[in-house]
Amino acid sequence: MEWAELTEIPHRVFAQPIVELLRDNGIDARVQADDMGGLDPALAFVTGVRVLVKRAQLPAALLLLGQFEASPEPDWESKI
Repeated sequence: MEWAELTEIPHRVFAQPIVELLRDNGIDARVQADDMGGLDPALAFVTGVRVLVKRAQLPAALLLLGQFEASPEPDWESKI
């Protein structure tokens, strides 16, 4: 099965929660980065980190990503 790019993000740290959200919702997802397997994270700022999903699952992944991006930020200060 073929992989398709869902989004590109500047760093692996921000990509991994998106991949976990997708996987938790039954979507095959992975991170593709040219950062030497995490050994040189600065490379990701130059080349970017791609979140990939199976091409057949791309529409569902786009919908889920849109919902994730539209969700409000938590008000952490009121929790302290």
